[in-house]
Amino acid sequence: MNVCDGATRVSPERHAAAPDGVVPVTVELWPTAYRFSRGHRLRVQVSSGAHPRIARNLGGGHPLATGTALHVSDQEVFHDAAHPSAIVLPVVDHRARSSRRVEA
Repeated sequence: MNVCDGATRVSPERHAAAPDGVVPVTVELWPTAYRFSRGHRLRVQVSSGAHPRIARNLGGGHPLATGTALHVSDQEVFHDAAHPSAIVLPVVDHRARSSRRVEA
């Protein structure tokens, strides 16, 4: 079941590559509220697009309105000491009426 999603169009103008070639990207998730029961797990899906919901990225750097050539696009999510990844979730404790952030 999809609880929330977000999209970021990656481009060289907005996302500079690190010296090792990795392009760090932050994806802001759209606001939502959901209570995860004990034992539930999160799944993260990374893809090249969600056409037709989100205008497709042809992968060649051409303008969206005039680009025609499709280019193969690969994504990788790194999770090591040199390239840490995180999902940051705000947590509301309904008993204490306070909130805190949890990294998964």
